[in-house]
Amino acid sequence: MDEYNRLLSSQVATYASETNRLKSLVAKLQRMQFGKSSEKLRAKIER
Repeated sequence: MDEYNRLLSSQVATYASETNRLKSLVAKLQRMQFGKSSEKLRAKIER
């Protein structure tokens, strides 16, 4: 059971890392496509 928990924890860490990488990529692509105006819009949406 401990080995299974370690495996799952490792997978969660891998998925979290990949999620962060993809979020960064999306942000970069949004800046390339829309410039700073998209960042302002996103800040308004997240409030």
